[in-house]
Amino acid sequence: MPRKTSEQFDSLLSKEITCDYSIDKLLGKGGMGEVYLAEQLNVGRRLVALKVLNRSCATDSDLVRRFKNEAAAAGKLDHDNIVKIYDCRVTSGGQVYVAMEYIKGKSLKTLISEHDKFVLPTVVEIVKQICAGLSAAHRVGIVHRDLKPDNIMLTEKDDRTVVKILDFGIARLAQTGFSSTVPGIIMGSAEYMSPEQAEGLTGDEIDARADIYSLGMVVYEMLTGRVAFKGRSWTEVVHKQIYEQPESPKKLLQNLPASVEGVILKALQKDRAKRQQTVMEFASGLESAYRQAATAESEEEATKVRTVVPKQSAKSSPPNAPSAPKTRWSWQSIAKNLESVRKL
Repeated sequence: MPRKTSEQFDSLLSKEITCDYSIDKLLGKGGMGEVYLAEQLNVGRRLVALKVLNRSCATDSDLVRRFKNEAAAAGKLDHDNIVKIYDCRVTSGGQVYVAMEYIKGKSLKTLISEHDKFVLPTVVEIVKQICAGLSAAHRVGIVHRDLKPDNIMLTEKDDRTVVKILDFGIARLAQTGFSSTVPGIIMGSAEYMSPEQAEGLTGDEIDARADIYSLGMVVYEMLTGRVAFKGRSWTEVVHKQIYEQPESPKKLLQNLPASVEGVILKALQKDRAKRQQTVMEFASGLESAYRQAATAESEEEATKVRTVVPKQSAKSSPPNAPSAPKTRWSWQSIAKNLESVRKL
């Protein structure tokens, strides 16, 4: 198949864009624009994901400001678990674009659809990386506001799996006083949005704990293979986010340790004051609950073995104390883990 060139996109893209970027192909479309795979010509033909606002949208000053805010927010962040922003400009003709790090991998949404459920150690490792990236953003006053499996990518780097967070499209820069949302307008994805977002709160009323709730919803789906709330309409799901409690994840996954369920349900509290107060608290709580459960299971198995093994002589060395398993996590190991669902 012949390689596409920038000339094939001239009717869609400004000449100022196609002069600086060689467009390879269209990666995807969204409500605000398209994303292309391109080579940035003035920096050694670096591969980038080029996000371009629709021309029809570019006439809307609020949408343009929100789009540019995405680049401004993410551009301030330099973290391995956040997609890097290289460039953001407005052409003389009013077309807005942002060049960002190209991630070759799969979205968490795709992996969930392919594998249904994730095993607990895999979830813990993914969550640790998500929380590391979110924590870096929260430290400088940036709340993602639209965390969901579609906005989480998994790629491989140096024989290990790296999680990348993308699309800070409706993030708020707290230090600037500018909110990318307007009072009374609900923005975000219904299945993952916090109750405070579902109620239409904005500005300082939305803080890092909204991302904790959304992450709790993501973890719920990773473990159970389904979203916590479904509905016949977007409005029905939003209503459930505000007023209903999710079904116990342990009912859907009987092998799930009660301590792990407790960490998840705490993140999904309607009252944000009752949730974990930082994403790192959520990550450490989840890992601790998993390791305690794994240790308890190891001790139970060791007890079963001792009941059937002949009593050791006095000269024999005592068995080693059981400990939580140590796992080397890589792209290959996650693929292996996702092939089947098993206990811990």
